[in-house]
Amino acid sequence: MAGLAIAGVLLALGVTLTVRSNLEISQSNRGFRLPILFGRFAVRPSRAVLRRRLLGAVAILAGAWQILDVIWNVRPGWAIAAFALFATGGCLLPPLVVTLRHNRNHPAAESRL
Repeated sequence: MAGLAIAGVLLALGVTLTVRSNLEISQSNRGFRLPILFGRFAVRPSRAVLRRRLLGAVAILAGAWQILDVIWNVRPGWAIAAFALFATGGCLLPPLVVTLRHNRNHPAAESRL
């Protein structure tokens, strides 16, 4: 049970750091659209914000790895599925939600057809 508690703390810490850094990126890029997953920001984030975002991703992956470790001896297949779910969900969903909320207030870019 201690392993799941450690995993929960790591996941919560990672998501908090990721959301906080993405909110700061969103605030510094007010007036510009943010790239959805890949691309360049109009205003480059500071190194501290980028480090915090990286630390959050590492904490999420460590928490997902801890869940994999706890479940592995019982159900290896479920352990791999849980790792994939927590790793991708924790690393992709928070930035995606913040970016979509930010871009919701900006008109769509003109197409170049």
